[in-house]
Amino acid sequence: MAEESGAPVPSGDDGRADGMLVVGIGASAGGIAALRQFFAKVPAKSGAAYAVVLHLSPDYESRLAEVLQTATSLPITQVQGTIPVQPDHIYVIAPNASLKIVGGTIVTEAISGTEERRAPVDLFFRTLADSYGRRAVAIVLSGTGPNGSSGLKRVKEHGGLTIAQAPDEAEYGDMPRNSIATGLVDYVLPVVDIPKRVLEYYDRLSQFSSDASRGTPTPADSESFRQIISLLRMRTGHDFANYKTSTILRRIERRLSLAGVGSLLEYADFLQLHADEAPALMKDLLISVTNFFRDSATYASLEKLVVPHIFQGKSGIEHVRVWVAGCATGEEAYSIAMLLAEHDTLAREDFPAASAPLRLGDRVQLPAGGIDLEQRERSLVVQALDRTGWNQTKAATLLGVNRDQIRYRIEKFQLERAKSEAIS
Repeated sequence: MAEESGAPVPSGDDGRADGMLVVGIGASAGGIAALRQFFAKVPAKSGAAYAVVLHLSPDYESRLAEVLQTATSLPITQVQGTIPVQPDHIYVIAPNASLKIVGGTIVTEAISGTEERRAPVDLFFRTLADSYGRRAVAIVLSGTGPNGSSGLKRVKEHGGLTIAQAPDEAEYGDMPRNSIATGLVDYVLPVVDIPKRVLEYYDRLSQFSSDASRGTPTPADSESFRQIISLLRMRTGHDFANYKTSTILRRIERRLSLAGVGSLLEYADFLQLHADEAPALMKDLLISVTNFFRDSATYASLEKLVVPHIFQGKSGIEHVRVWVAGCATGEEAYSIAMLLAEHDTLAREDFPAASAPLRLGDRVQLPAGGIDLEQRERSLVVQALDRTGWNQTKAATLLGVNRDQIRYRIEKFQLERAKSEAIS
């Protein structure tokens, strides 16, 4: 195993550590054989870094570096503590530790609860996406259970590449199948074909000619950009003309890389010739980049400055109504609802445990259009509890809320297992 040296990767023009491609690989049962096949096809000078999170017993993890080293000439490091990420290196998780990536460094932390043990691949993929954006690649190989499918969504949200091993060739196809079922996997491939596709994607990242850092097309690309928006409207019925230009460009940039073209002009022609590309681009554009309390500073201001003012001078029989526009999958709407529900006085006095759908207690009503928010919220809470062994504290961390908010949801939905078994 190699010793690490060097400096962290510098930040790129999007404010992220994106000087190189970082490939995160998750696997569990049957994963070692798949990893050996994968790295046997990775060239010695690809320029990318690779991080492996293997969800197996500590005994397997402790020997992973030496087992993989027989299949590749790339230096392999079992991460201990914090080390800088270097190109053409492989990093593997240490026994009884969780792995995350922060900027240009990989960090290990001791496993402190069920969440880290049950979903280490998800946890790593999320930090990988947050740090590397479009230069993050998430690969899910052989394994059992859903591990990786949740974190893969974050990579897709931030414009990265997502790949799953073909389930039929995997020794255990559950992990790839669960990832594919999200509808967010870009490629489903035999494991020996994945390295080539990853490096093709890497090669094309620098070919996008528009000035994405400024968030606008170059003058030469402006007409092609307008043509793309027009074709998208004609093929899908959705008009994206008023969407944020920089967001559209980032999503188009991703599609350029996947389509194997190098400019907006070429992509406009590709879009014209391939009927299935417009729905794929629309799907990328409509990926929800959201989370509970996503902008913490904004929600803190709402909680301290706005919410008390809303209730000031109101009697116990008056209603408070809040409209949330563009609520996507509901996280924003319910984040605001939680702030209202947990306002010092109301949280104790006016909010019964089992409140009606979209009505929090007797005084707060929250109309929110587009989806069944009640069903969505319940699904999110149950998934978080299942992933963390029904541990309220860990489920709260997974959703980005606090334990009291999880407890409130448990009571609201009358989740019997949580009430009887969850110990935090």
